[in-house]
Amino acid sequence: PVLLTTIIDAGVPMATFTWYKNGQPLLEGNRFTTKYDIYTKALTLQVLAARPDDQGTYTVRVTNPSGTDETTCKLTIRPVASIDTRPFIQPEYFTQLELKAPPPTKEDMKQMEAPKVVVPLKGVQVNEGSPVLLQATIVGKPTPNFVWLKDGAPLAASNRLRTRYDIGTKQ
Repeated sequence: PVLLTTIIDAGVPMATFTWYKNGQPLLEGNRFTTKYDIYTKALTLQVLAARPDDQGTYTVRVTNPSGTDETTCKLTIRPVASIDTRPFIQPEYFTQLELKAPPPTKEDMKQMEAPKVVVPLKGVQVNEGSPVLLQATIVGKPTPNFVWLKDGAPLAASNRLRTRYDIGTKQ
């Protein structure tokens, strides 16, 4: 949870408090609660289970018939990696995520064909932490070697990634 706290003299008659996020009134609900302690004059906004979209500029405006005052702060939420991105092996021992082709047969060598993508990779969207399957159909004789790239750079072999080629389906 996030606690935004300020000390405010509510005045006489007692003021009303209105919270804003990025200039828009903040509606009290399941995740946002506010309370004012008359004795300590502490006003608190509690945000339960902070998320990246809670980030922004928060303002509390205090109003009574005698006037208005306000205070503002910026809330920054640091994202937490929920997936362990540490390598299984040390970077100096990284090898490319690749699949070596089996040794070519004599027939493969007689009827050689350049590698060709028959069914290309398709873009996918998944929830964080879900498995991802990237699949393409590729032909060639002899069976080609495969190296996976991400953003133009070879992917490192790790405990999170694996590759395989099904000779029968060419996937």
